[in-house]
Amino acid sequence: MFAPQTFPIDRQADSSVRRMLPAWLTSMVFHCLLLIVLVLSMRSIPRGVVAEPDRTTGIVLKHMTQTGEYYEGEDLDREVAADSAAATETALSAGVLPGEGEAPLEASAFLPDPASGAGPAAAAKPGGGRLSLAGNGEGEKNVDGGKVRTGIFGVTGVGNKFVYVFDRSSSMEGRPLAAAKQELTNSLERLGKLNQFEIIFYNEFLDIFHPTENKKFSGRLFFATAPNKAAADNFIRRVTASGATRHLEPLLKAVAMNPDNIFFLTDGTEPRLNDEELFRIRRRNGGRASIHVIQFGSEVDVGDNWIKKLARQNRGNYLFFNTDRLSPINAEN
Repeated sequence: MFAPQTFPIDRQADSSVRRMLPAWLTSMVFHCLLLIVLVLSMRSIPRGVVAEPDRTTGIVLKHMTQTGEYYEGEDLDREVAADSAAATETALSAGVLPGEGEAPLEASAFLPDPASGAGPAAAAKPGGGRLSLAGNGEGEKNVDGGKVRTGIFGVTGVGNKFVYVFDRSSSMEGRPLAAAKQELTNSLERLGKLNQFEIIFYNEFLDIFHPTENKKFSGRLFFATAPNKAAADNFIRRVTASGATRHLEPLLKAVAMNPDNIFFLTDGTEPRLNDEELFRIRRRNGGRASIHVIQFGSEVDVGDNWIKKLARQNRGNYLFFNTDRLSPINAEN
């Protein structure tokens, strides 16, 4: 029987093995952890997303100067060029504006030459009807906005459009009608050629002015040109007094023409207009025209009659004219 053979233990080699084992194990653990991190990072990318390739960027330099800061770089070339063009345009626009302390720009330098413009030439002499926003006309003509001031027997109105409503019933025969016609002629003379007017004489019927024999457009407003004024003068001369009186129809006709002022002259309080008829006139007028009333008579009418109400309700003036003395007597509205 053989005894087991024993070998002496090399303690130096055993010590080397023990030193190598931890290094190998450490390397294996490190690579496993690296693999796990790589797998987890790949799974974190969502499906359907395509990773874009890396883009290279150029170098952008920032410069600071006394006038500000700017950048240089190939990616900014186009933007800088566009900004530069916009800045140049702004600078050119600002260059035409006057600086502080300089005289303001003359607007006429930017307007077309008036010599080549359309429309009638401006009048060399100021006066009624001249297109102007300043009241520099002669006398009562050419009030602000090209309007005029005119009236009868001292009762005046300012505007562009005027309607005269005169009673020519038989009670106006003689001096009353003659005085009324003269005042009407004088009032028309104050109008400029760009102002408009119409004349209504009435008794129980209406006699309305038209510059021609054609009555198709009777009842419209006409410009106060020299030919129309001449035609109006002939019309006024032919008017005579006769017949009875009806006040409502001529007043409604005048209101329908949309004038600025209506001059209403009558010597009769009868037939009187009741409150309903006065309301019809006021509603049709709508506050557009001022209705000025001149009442002829031999004595001042006492009390608040319908004639005074007509003027008061339509922003007009009232005047009683004493035909016996041919002198105006003011009466309260």
